[in-house]
Amino acid sequence: MELYKLSGRASGGVCLKCRHYTAGRHCHYCREGYYRDPTKPITHKKACKPSGGVCLKCRHYTAGRHCHYCREGYYRDPTKPITHKKACKRKSLG
Repeated sequence: MELYKLSGRASGGVCLKCRHYTAGRHCHYCREGYYRDPTKPITHKKACKPSGGVCLKCRHYTAGRHCHYCREGYYRDPTKPITHKKACKRKSLG
């Protein structure tokens, strides 16, 4: 009801035409065939990228199809985007 009131009594709070390759009731994830760029908020026009390519050699201790998370034995520094060379730090053994 709150979203309906905030919309000027025009919308029930469900997105009908998601933009920038997003999907879902609230355009809160990337549509099929696209992956989320973790360095951008979902509302950014370039947050969802085509998933045609796959990374073969991830840098800076990252892993995954799109080098979008830290490899085993490393943790993500939440103050840096995953593309930053110091975003993934080695876990301490103590």
